[in-house]
Amino acid sequence: MLLKTWHIFRGVFSLAGMTLCILILILEIKGLPKNLILGLRQELDSPHLNFSIDEVHVGPISGIKINNISVKDDSQEKAIYQAEKIQVSFNLADLSQGLFTPESLQVRNANFNLKLKHGNEEEYLLVNQVNLNAKLLDHKTLKINYFECNTQNLNLQIQGELTNWVQTEKKDEASTKLLSATELNKLIPDHIKEAIINVNDVAQLLNITEKTSVKINFFVDVLQPEKSTAQIDLSLPEFLYLGSLVKSTKIRLQLKKDALTIPQFEINADNNETLSGHIEYELKSKKLSAQLKGQVFPFKYLKIFAPKLIKHVDFVKFNETPPSFNLYINNPNIDDYKQWEAQGTIKASNFQVQGLYVDLVEGPIKFKNLNFQSETLKLAGPQINGKVQVRYNFLNSKVSLYADASGDPRHISHFIFSDSGRRNYLNVWERFSWGRTAIPTWSGYFDYRYDPIRNEDLMTFDGEFKADGASINGVNTQKLSAKVYMQFPEQILVHNIQVDTTDTHARGHLGFKNVTNDCTIDYQFYSTISIPQTLRIANGEWKGLLDSLGLPNNSYARLTGHLNLDEALNARSEAYIELPEFTFNNLKIESPKITFNMRDKKIMIASRKADFYSGNMHFVYQDNLELNQQALKINATNIDLAGLISELQKDSLTTAAGRVNFGADIALKSKNGEIQSILGEGFVHIYDGLFLEIPFLSTFFNRLESILPFVSAAKVKEMSAQLKFFDQQVNIENFFSDGKLIALSGEGWFDWRQTMYLFNINTHYLKGILTLPKPLNVDILKGLFSPLSVLVKAEVRGDKNGYEWTINSMDNFKKSINGTPSRFFNIFKSDDER
Repeated sequence: MLLKTWHIFRGVFSLAGMTLCILILILEIKGLPKNLILGLRQELDSPHLNFSIDEVHVGPISGIKINNISVKDDSQEKAIYQAEKIQVSFNLADLSQGLFTPESLQVRNANFNLKLKHGNEEEYLLVNQVNLNAKLLDHKTLKINYFECNTQNLNLQIQGELTNWVQTEKKDEASTKLLSATELNKLIPDHIKEAIINVNDVAQLLNITEKTSVKINFFVDVLQPEKSTAQIDLSLPEFLYLGSLVKSTKIRLQLKKDALTIPQFEINADNNETLSGHIEYELKSKKLSAQLKGQVFPFKYLKIFAPKLIKHVDFVKFNETPPSFNLYINNPNIDDYKQWEAQGTIKASNFQVQGLYVDLVEGPIKFKNLNFQSETLKLAGPQINGKVQVRYNFLNSKVSLYADASGDPRHISHFIFSDSGRRNYLNVWERFSWGRTAIPTWSGYFDYRYDPIRNEDLMTFDGEFKADGASINGVNTQKLSAKVYMQFPEQILVHNIQVDTTDTHARGHLGFKNVTNDCTIDYQFYSTISIPQTLRIANGEWKGLLDSLGLPNNSYARLTGHLNLDEALNARSEAYIELPEFTFNNLKIESPKITFNMRDKKIMIASRKADFYSGNMHFVYQDNLELNQQALKINATNIDLAGLISELQKDSLTTAAGRVNFGADIALKSKNGEIQSILGEGFVHIYDGLFLEIPFLSTFFNRLESILPFVSAAKVKEMSAQLKFFDQQVNIENFFSDGKLIALSGEGWFDWRQTMYLFNINTHYLKGILTLPKPLNVDILKGLFSPLSVLVKAEVRGDKNGYEWTINSMDNFKKSINGTPSRFFNIFKSDDER
């Protein structure tokens, strides 16, 4: 289309040039013979032309007047030359010497019709309503006072001077003849024919129904062409092209010293589109400079003038209001598009960038070396608000942004032109979410381009963001901020993460490597947020991890680790944790200092220090995340029995008192955070106990004392037992107590799932005061607690609702009582009892 538009101007120039040639040809006719009409016929005679002249008037001052002349050519239907009046005046000084030197020419209502032949194409050049007033000055200057004519699509007006025009060569006779249609077709160059034909084609293409007005004012110096100038005023009527309606076009062109200048132009189109400005073009250097101002929908005109450029910018869609701009263009060489330069300001509203809605963008812009760039643009929209700088490379579609804005940073994806690149960028932000009121603010630099050699999307982001009320991996925060450095796909670093909740906070770093393939994460956090939430911040796949431990909301932890996103549980992680307390199966552990280690889908938690019901505890907890199997190795000393039993809420034991040492090495199986079975071994040693006050034991001791011939004989303060854990039961194969006169031993089991128990208890007669050995030696105790020493055999069974005692045998007890001297029992009595 740009080429065809140029053909319009070239056709106009050609038409003006042909008119001048005909004029010069007429003015060159000299030496008319006495018989003027015969002389005219002889001078103008041609074997292919037929002349018709109504009247000829001759006078020394008025010159020659010819009325109603018509010249026809046998090769075409229409007369080639027609004129209502032609008047030629002569130089009086030459006339006095007998010379006829034409001095002026007037033509009124003339027509020129020529059938142009170009290749296989034939088309009439119709020039009608020609009016001319021209004068020859000093034999070397031709002045056109006015020249006007109409063609099929043009209304042409010409004024100007042609100076230093000197005829140095003698013309042959044939040169003064009027040319026939065939001779004119040979004389006119093919490119001029093509340009004239294109004028008509373009007019039809643009649906132009009215004539285009062209006014030419020129000055041509043949000897000094650098002094030549021309001014053309072009006014196009309304036309429609490719769906674009241009209502009016006014252009002024100036030609001067190898330069084409458009000092002013104005184009008005539909939808309130306007374009105005000025343009300067140096013909030799092909340098272009211009100022353009207006508001247009640019892509409508790119389809016309630069259709190949559309595919590079079709990601932008304007809706109802055309963008306005003021551009200054400076191109050193218009043929080399890499040197094109432009700068100015732009204001656009109500448009989209790949689905990103923008209410308003305003600010300065630049275009250089096929790079579009902006200074700081004001950006406002429902999704992003703030200031942004944009760069776009048309060669490799590289986009660069620097923004200081508010809104979801996911919307930067609208500036990524690859589906995979857009998807990969969004994956970076999928761990973050913002509520309706949690509008993040962010700033930073972003660029994107596609590398066809590596077949990869390359992205860089270096910035920071913050938001109130946001969440990360589902963990709600009051304040969230972080710095992000992304060199995609090699690495992404989310560093200086700051998470604040009501009373807790976390600080940390996340590093991603090989983002698109076999992605790994390195993380480091310092946190007072609960440990499960801290782990979840590091990796969203760890949701619910360690929930069974009942960890509190406040804690202190140092957490570092490495994981592969494809195998989130197969991570390597280490942590140091300080907690005020935590519960495990309703047991409270206070002030623990814990080390956390995760490796090969297994977790190990070990205590450096922990308080457990006024005692001390050391434990190692292991959790196989793949098999849902846990292991616990524990050792506790000086535990408050009353507090422990009270926490367990076993009503039948709530009055127990004493201290406890215990240990266990057990394996656990859990489901949904609840222990299903236990397998392993352990021990328990109770001392400083008040066993007589335990409800289900006090009943037995009360009965025992009621039949003993002494008071307080059954004083038991220590008890030890070996434990074996199987499924939901704890089996006590051997337990022993100390004693003053009697001691206890036995066996039994406890079902912790149903809170049921059964114990067989033997009461032994002692030959001396018994203190349990430390450490507990079962073989020694079995000798002391022999079957022969058993006085009473009893059984107790119960559950959380109650208990029942059964005395199974007292034979040995009766024999021992009958055979024992009464003075022996005095050693067990107090002074008042003796």
